[in-house]
Amino acid sequence: MKAPKSVQPSVSAASSVDIGAARPGSGYALNHPLLNPVNAPVPCLEEVMALAKDAGRRFLLFVELKCDASEDSADPQVLAEATHDMVRRAAFLDSVIFVGFDWRALAPLVARGAACWFTTDKLHGDARPVIDMIATAGGQGWFPNFLDATPQNVAYARERGLKVGAWTVNRQNDMERLKDLDAICTDRPDLLQSLK
Repeated sequence: MKAPKSVQPSVSAASSVDIGAARPGSGYALNHPLLNPVNAPVPCLEEVMALAKDAGRRFLLFVELKCDASEDSADPQVLAEATHDMVRRAAFLDSVIFVGFDWRALAPLVARGAACWFTTDKLHGDARPVIDMIATAGGQGWFPNFLDATPQNVAYARERGLKVGAWTVNRQNDMERLKDLDAICTDRPDLLQSLK
């Protein structure tokens, strides 16, 4: 059995990755023809929290824990603890919601009283059992694929005491349909901002 991978933030490694340009000819580039490439290095979490603190108003930050069951992934519990400790040291816990597909990373944070929204991939069939699992696990929210954020599913999740967001909503008609959700994840904040 391998020892869990440690999680050490690296500002220099993160700063050297450009997230602002899609690879020309890639599926992503073809699906996002309005993408305006810019040199956008990846900020570290400390930098994002500092920027949010300087915003002059309360800024709610969703922190996604990126891990999975693959061999090259960070250990979910180690990642969760390291991230939680970093946010706590920055005195930013009241302004953070932890989200992620790998619920093994969220479970220890729920136990520590952190706000957690459980993300789900596209569901097939009845969403109620999944919503029930999230509520039973102590989650405060459900973050489904936007196609699963149907009026019936949203109403059931809210009956169970959950807030509801949706990912990734990039078309204005979908944004309009989902504008009453508690959060929307999008690659097109310009379109989202234009909604009345």
